[in-house]
Amino acid sequence: MTGNPEPAFSENGPATLYLAGPDMGGFILPQMLPAYRDDARFRVVSLAAEWEDIKRQVTQYRPEVLVIEASVAPGPDQLKDFLNQMVGTVAMVILPPAWAKFQGMFQGVQTTVRGVYLSPVNWAAVANATYSAVATERARTATASPAASLYRTEGLSRPNTTAVVGTRTIAFTSFAGGTGKSTIAEAMAVDLARQHIKTLLCSFNFPAAAVGHMGQNLHFSPNATEWLNRPTVDGFLASLQHPRGLDDLDVLLAPDDPHVLASANGRKAEEASSIRNLIFAAYSFNYGAILLDLPPFADSMWALHGLLAANVALLVCRPTLHDQFAAIHAYRLLSEQLAAQVRIPADAIFAVLNFTSSEDNINVRSFQGDIAKVVGRFPPILEAFPHIPSLPRLQSVGDTPVLAAGCEAFAQATRSLSAKLVPKAVSRNNLFVLM
Repeated sequence: MTGNPEPAFSENGPATLYLAGPDMGGFILPQMLPAYRDDARFRVVSLAAEWEDIKRQVTQYRPEVLVIEASVAPGPDQLKDFLNQMVGTVAMVILPPAWAKFQGMFQGVQTTVRGVYLSPVNWAAVANATYSAVATERARTATASPAASLYRTEGLSRPNTTAVVGTRTIAFTSFAGGTGKSTIAEAMAVDLARQHIKTLLCSFNFPAAAVGHMGQNLHFSPNATEWLNRPTVDGFLASLQHPRGLDDLDVLLAPDDPHVLASANGRKAEEASSIRNLIFAAYSFNYGAILLDLPPFADSMWALHGLLAANVALLVCRPTLHDQFAAIHAYRLLSEQLAAQVRIPADAIFAVLNFTSSEDNINVRSFQGDIAKVVGRFPPILEAFPHIPSLPRLQSVGDTPVLAAGCEAFAQATRSLSAKLVPKAVSRNNLFVLM
């Protein structure tokens, strides 16, 4: 695998796409994404249902094609201005019926727009047109500069300027330690709770990372030991902690006693007091999101049972060669070895990059693309979290990066991830369990 960034258009390989629309769970995943599930022709770099994310990430990720349902933009003029300013990416634009009169306006953006369609569309036809547009752009680029496909430029990762309604049980996982899984899971838990989405954070590392990251709000006890000893509703409630100032956040910690931890680790998933059933017990309490901060996968049932209980997997990686290898193992585990056991469909496996900076020699596209060359596919990278040198110091005094000064870019990435994975429609009054 190479760590060098890719040019916007290359001669070979699947076309890189960024899919954008007004609703993740009602539009992007059920309509757009299936049309582009063709590994020989397409590789979806990322997805977005928020206008600010689209503006930021298309510039940063440099996909070959932006496929966008236009109503995600604030208005026709804002979308036209954005398309006019795009560099290195072309667009396929799908207009809602209310925008029919603007069809000619978008067709006039000849620098970037390669197709304008009016909803409802035949997605198979749009996908075929997308691939044709990429082939044309690749040929044009090669003709304009025969050496372009061999050229590797530095700094492509620098900016030039949800899926299912119901309880989202998201497994934050990795085959490598130190990726920042806990920090991202905890930040997302705080962000969701501040939006008044009832959230459960399960901190299943040993010792539980949330205690060291969230200040005096949390202690190592009570913890999951209460439920493991009496797997009842009362036992579950007795296991929870409630951080001050966040009424919609509950925290469930792994046992602080290594013997209890090991005992639970030895239980089969089918046992009444198994780790998997500990997570399933949470469904009785109408959480909009259950975030599982799992230990690095190393034959630990605390990691495996978390994956068995989840309906979404998030692979947390750093932009390093080591983490590319780790991501390959994690993805193969989910998509091949555990495919018959887990409840996580292929379209609910995603990734994020953490600790990114302008000095990286591996960016979103090259990280994903190099892995895809080995395993045939790698899931969309939903967000790139920046490296914040001051973050460990802030966590040591209990400050969350969602609110702390100097962490605005990290907070923005957290809000983006929350919006993509947990639809705003999920609330304590509108839930059903996704099984």
